[in-house]
Amino acid sequence: MAAFEVLAERFGRSRLERLPSATVRNVCSTPGSAGWTVALPVDYTGRSRELWFVLPGNLPLEPPIVHVCPEAYRKWPHAESDGKFCLWRDGEAPVGHSASDQMREVLIRVSDVMSLIYPTFDAPRAQVEFEREWTSYWAAGGNRGRSSSTRVLLLDVPPESGLVESTLVSARNGNAFLLVGGPRELRASWCAALGTSEANPPSLDTLVAPLSRPPIGAPEHFGALEDLLAGSAPPPSAGQLTTLTARSAAFYVVVHTGTHQPMFAALEITPVPDRRPSAGYQSSRARRHRLDRRKIAPATTTRPLVERADASWLRGRGFDAEAQQLSKKHVVIVGCGSLGGLVARALAAGGVGRLSLVDPDYLSTANLGRHVLSAQHLGEAKAKALAYEVTSHNPNTRVDAFPMDVARYSLPVGTDLPDLVIGTTGNWPAENWLIHWHSSGQVRHLQLTWTERHAVAGHTILATSPEDGLASLYDADGWFLRQATSWNGQTYALPGCEGSHQPGTFNRIQRIASLAVEQAIGFLTGGATSEHRAWLGDSATLEQLGGSWTGDWPLTAGVVERTLARPLPGRTRAS
Repeated sequence: MAAFEVLAERFGRSRLERLPSATVRNVCSTPGSAGWTVALPVDYTGRSRELWFVLPGNLPLEPPIVHVCPEAYRKWPHAESDGKFCLWRDGEAPVGHSASDQMREVLIRVSDVMSLIYPTFDAPRAQVEFEREWTSYWAAGGNRGRSSSTRVLLLDVPPESGLVESTLVSARNGNAFLLVGGPRELRASWCAALGTSEANPPSLDTLVAPLSRPPIGAPEHFGALEDLLAGSAPPPSAGQLTTLTARSAAFYVVVHTGTHQPMFAALEITPVPDRRPSAGYQSSRARRHRLDRRKIAPATTTRPLVERADASWLRGRGFDAEAQQLSKKHVVIVGCGSLGGLVARALAAGGVGRLSLVDPDYLSTANLGRHVLSAQHLGEAKAKALAYEVTSHNPNTRVDAFPMDVARYSLPVGTDLPDLVIGTTGNWPAENWLIHWHSSGQVRHLQLTWTERHAVAGHTILATSPEDGLASLYDADGWFLRQATSWNGQTYALPGCEGSHQPGTFNRIQRIASLAVEQAIGFLTGGATSEHRAWLGDSATLEQLGGSWTGDWPLTAGVVERTLARPLPGRTRAS
């Protein structure tokens, strides 16, 4: 009981009283948990409270838990509505440290809270702590506030103030989402990813307002909302609020504070018409005033969950400068097979803002063993199916599908010229076409990546200069002159006119795809130039499969795998 010894050292054994087992189970359901309570003096609210320290039975895998009783919600900072102290941000608890070290960390943080309350209430410091946590108090609300079933997704960081175009959709799983901001094309992409049940969901406006000071708790009625917005900086115009309330339908308000890492909260306002009959004679002016008030005076407020869904937040929570840089890049991927699918999915997840997928092939059962696409896409064009899957996982990425041969694909020009073209076909006619594009200047930056037989080795070549001699790396028949493996003429012919097959295990294909993605991202973010990289797998696996190393990329004895790099040759007149 090392944690208890630390607790006893801090408070003294005589002040610690054992918590009843039933009370401990209400706080922590882990078997073997135990708890103690410490009496506190009367605080500034006139209440005498206790601190409960509960040590979970699986400590140190789960950190100690601290409660204040009776609960001091909205009176003490960091005290939640159930009395539990919020001592760490998500994921920052010292789980895995020794039990005694965890207990010392807990006591340090509890002492920080206590210093705001005792011996006197430090109101200015406490207010700062409350304001740092204002969205937590907003979400919990008061007795009258209710949680909304709608989830608000901010597709773009809203402007300072005003009406923002939004789309309310009902997903196939029954959840409702309000998509706020961004262009209509982006909202349409999110609708498709969410599986909306409506083909053309209607658009509406959402009122966005910055708050000059964070509120402690959400407004529970329309009048409190008006007061809150009146104190925003700048306050929304009366006309904007009237525009929303005049529709006599539910509308949304998003408020925010901060600039570098803003915090957001929202309200769903549902006007309730005043249907009481008017008594006696009223002038036309009085009737108009009463009709206007009928639309907005009584209203219910609910609190939807607000989540940022803009590209910078999804890819690095706004801290990843590399992802923000990639969001402006356009990459064309020629080949949507097992290797191209992995590359496309990884680049989208990494933050590339636009992908163009080119492939004339259709998904067959033979592809399922090592492709990122599933059986639900059998018979579909790989380019279209992959575009759908990539945008389903990354709706902020624009993905265009071109189910055609590369020779029929019209390369974008002007401002749409891609930043990088990646060939993942491993097919000489397609690669030769891409090499011609590069040598003629139609493509400024070209990357070719492929696997050797059984994917025991793989290559990725990045050409960023018109002087790079890609053609000199191949013979007249398209045979790559820097092969890493030799198979003694071994072939895998398919029945009929199906040609041949190059086997490759999925886990090794992933290694080669990762090598290609790292090279591509390095170039797109300014850190990579022309280079040939090769991944060499396990020598024992190679020998077991009947191959051998060529000697052009030697592996040191005892090395399981290695990634090597070489410069590209210069262009010659012949190439």
